[in-house]
Amino acid sequence: MPSAYKESESVLDLDSVSIFAKNKDTLKNTSLDTSKSPAFPMTKNENKVINFDKVVKDYVSSLNLKVTPKSNDALFKSKNGNIVFIEFKNGKLSDREKFELKGKIFESVIILTELSDKTTAFFREHMEYVLVFNEEACPQEKISSAVYKNSSKQMIKFGLEYFKGYLFKEVQTITQKRFNQDYIPNNF
Repeated sequence: MPSAYKESESVLDLDSVSIFAKNKDTLKNTSLDTSKSPAFPMTKNENKVINFDKVVKDYVSSLNLKVTPKSNDALFKSKNGNIVFIEFKNGKLSDREKFELKGKIFESVIILTELSDKTTAFFREHMEYVLVFNEEACPQEKISSAVYKNSSKQMIKFGLEYFKGYLFKEVQTITQKRFNQDYIPNNF
């Protein structure tokens, strides 16, 4: 399939978008599970990322919207040059939460598209999505992770394989442990 985006769209400098530059934060802070008291981070990593939840709050404020769209937790540019959305899920994912997660992805991509002046075709070729989940909170996923542990092919969980090739170049669902041990050193 030929590339649908223009050559001029081949670069996205996240720091050049003022709303992104204004909302820098640490990976640790974007991973906080505020539903628990005290808030629990899914990583202790201090690398700088864009706090996309805060970006969306600023975006909504600027438009005087009454409803705040759902958003992914973090956005950054990886070592390989791809743009990456990260979503942290510390609890069990019910069917309803899986459905809401898909809506969050769509709403985040729509906002990112508008703020960056890039097309979905650009993101399809230059963007990745990573869902980090707590394996202990999802016992059924612990079993499937064990099955795929020694496989070269990674299983995309929670129905998110739908987005690979549609909105993102790559989609990964990885455990909190694997995120901290493997993903962070290889991508930051």
